[in-house]
Amino acid sequence: MPKSAWSRGDRPTQERHHATISLSVPPLLGFDSVGRITVVDDVITSGATLHACVLRMEEAFPSAQIAGFAVVRTISGVTQLPAAFAPVREGEGQVVLNADGSTQRTP
Repeated sequence: MPKSAWSRGDRPTQERHHATISLSVPPLLGFDSVGRITVVDDVITSGATLHACVLRMEEAFPSAQIAGFAVVRTISGVTQLPAAFAPVREGEGQVVLNADGSTQRTP
């Protein structure tokens, strides 16, 4: 799938990302158990890629606590520029999968 940042018009959905992501299950990775996993993304816009990655990790590691982290989040206006790099405390940010298949991140 093309990189989301290169998309013109409609961005790839969480469902499309999820369909293209695969990973090895724990025996192939050499892990007996995993307690906590942090999925890291460089830039988060709507959260579709990060949400799909977290879902795949939950499927492979159902007992693990899984969190997402993005280095920077996009903004929708110049007045939000200072907030683009402001930290979001653990548990305060979220990505929601909407009924129509779109994702929405806050903040």
